[in-house]
Amino acid sequence: MRFDKSEKTKILLIGPFAPPIGGMQTSLENILSSELKDKYDLSVLDITGLRTRKKGTISQGISHQIILFFRLAYLLIKKRPNIVHLHLKGGFYFYRRAADIILCRLFRSKLILQICGGDIKPFYTKGTCIRKLLIKFILGISNRVIALSNSWKDFLSTITKADNITVISNGVVISDFRLKDDVKRKLGLDDSDIMILFMGGKSYKKGAFDLLNFILKESENLENTNFIIAGRPDVYEDPEETIRTGKKFLEIINREHVRRRVQFVGELSGQEKIDYYLSADIFLLLSYFENFPNVMLEAMAAGLPIIITDVGGVRDVLQDGVNAFIIQPGDINTLSEKLKILLGDKDLRQRMGKTNLLLAKEKYDMPIIAKKIDKLYQELLK
Repeated sequence: MRFDKSEKTKILLIGPFAPPIGGMQTSLENILSSELKDKYDLSVLDITGLRTRKKGTISQGISHQIILFFRLAYLLIKKRPNIVHLHLKGGFYFYRRAADIILCRLFRSKLILQICGGDIKPFYTKGTCIRKLLIKFILGISNRVIALSNSWKDFLSTITKADNITVISNGVVISDFRLKDDVKRKLGLDDSDIMILFMGGKSYKKGAFDLLNFILKESENLENTNFIIAGRPDVYEDPEETIRTGKKFLEIINREHVRRRVQFVGELSGQEKIDYYLSADIFLLLSYFENFPNVMLEAMAAGLPIIITDVGGVRDVLQDGVNAFIIQPGDINTLSEKLKILLGDKDLRQRMGKTNLLLAKEKYDMPIIAKKIDKLYQELLK
């Protein structure tokens, strides 16, 4: 069925779009490329900050946010969207978006807040009374809050009304996962080598330094095991802190025992990222906090066994010992124990991987998620 664009319901998507690549960017790109684009008139407001792009000073970043605010006002006047679908997380990002959220409600657009990023939990629980009141107010004035998992709905229910929360997880485009370039050969690895993929970049909060410390400790016991570290570094409000973190990371991976086991390939996107997933044998996610990680779904779509920390909505998806090993953040000893099990049992790796792929197809393929989003849009339009 073809839709006349002039008759389509207007949806304004607000969030950061690639580059750089991250969880929210992936979620937004998946929505834009889904079947929703055929049914609705989708507009976007890319609110990626200059600081995130590693450009500009703090004052220029503030000016950029003011410009974005007036650009939003222009879109609300010109497009008159029926629904505004805004991706929200904690930290300074929350404060920057609070004004946008209030503006959207003043224009009487239906407002959906999709809670992304694991940082919203400590941002709320460790916040002052004023911050907690602001968060409650912002969530309270929305027409619907999207939680990415049942466990996150339980948490968000302590902040806003449970009947205002809808659980819709992130999705993954299974059909995109087709191997085009054998990364193992490109990196000079043999078929007998085990390739372990870690997508946390140079980030403390993603567990990158836990992984490096593990490799330093176990380097002599990791024969034919190669770690591929991909992703971008953390970008801190203090540029010098960003530089220090990057330097420390490089100093460790350049040590002899680590250099023989680790290759850092930087930020991946598109088909290149898919090729890395499909060429790997094991996937690691060692984060200290997450919401509902897209990289977990991507590893599942690639049919990989997973070692992952017990954060966010992980246990809503994965079962310890069935399709993953779930460990505690920072627990290097258990990481060593579980990794040795997977390294020594190819059949187990294959069984876990097949279970993950089947689960991704049944529950998290993007057409399935798009139908849930469509249903929510229709409910708000009644």
